[in-house]
Formats: sequence, C-alpha cells, structure tokens
Amino acid sequence: MYLGDGWYRDGVGNRVDHYVGFASHVYGLLLHRFAPDTDKGDHLKRARAFAPQFAAWFDDHGRGLPLGRSMTYRFTLSAFFGAYALSDPDPVLPWGVLKGIVLRNLRWWADQPIADRDGVLSVGFGYANPHMAEDYNSPGSPYWAMKAFLVLAMPADHPFWQSE
Repeated sequence: MYLGDGWYRDGVGNRVDHYVGFASHVYGLLLHRFAPDTDKGDHLKRARAFAPQFAAWFDDHGRGLPLGRSMTYRFTLSAFFGAYALSDPDPVLPWGVLKGIVLRNLRWWADQPIADRDGVLSVGFGYANPHMAEDYNSPGSPYWAMKAFLVLAMPADHPFWQSE
C-alpha cells in the first residue's frame, strides 16, 4: 500500500488513504518503537518523509483539515505527531513544533461541543451529528481520537515535554 514520500494508498490504484496520519503511520511507528526487530517496513523513514507535509495540515489554532469520512475521529488527527515523537530520537521537525501541533489541536477540540451531557464523545465533527457519519461508525468510533494521547507514553524529561 506504500506509494512513497510518506503516503499510503487506499485499496487499489493511487488514491491516498484518509487514514495515513492516524492509522498507517501510527501503527507502523508503534511497531518500530516497541518491536524494532520486526519492523520490515522502514516505518521511521516513511514517517520522516510524511511529518513536514502533514504538519502543514494544521493551522496556528490547532485545527486540522477535516478528512471526509474520517471526521468523527476528530483529534486523532494529531496522533501521528505523538507516535512520531515517541519513536524518533532525532525528528525532522523541532520538538517544539511536534508538541505545539498536538497540544494546540487538543486545546482546540477541548473547546468544541463534542461530548454529550454525560461527557461521552458523540458521533459527528464539531458537534453531535450522527447524520454525517458513515454506515460503519458506531458510538465507539469517536474514541479513535484517544490515539492522540500517545504523547503520555513519554516521560516528563523527554525532549518533547521539555521543548517550548
């Protein structure tokens, strides 16, 4: 499925997959970090090519580009940067850039009405909207967003946390 330059395809042909940033790379980076002897896909090299391109998908407020059918996953979009920081001891982007993207994205989402009255994440994007969901979405789908908290796997003295 790898197309080159950090991008993966979706099925057949050269259509880029919506899940590149928060699935394909995240899982490859976790494999690289926790089972490096089994990583035959050169996932770190691919993530290094992808990181600068994907960083441009976020604005100064932390908002990321909505990804079509993947919008209900919300802040999982920043999960790539946590997995990347966790896996690369010498990232192509400064630590502060990685940290800034993740934290601004989480702060922006924290201000959105994305949870119901009980604090449960809703299906939707900027607010509960089950009509915009795909058929495969379920009440558990928004919890893919929790991948953004991979940054919590890094100790307090990690360069990610120490950076401005």
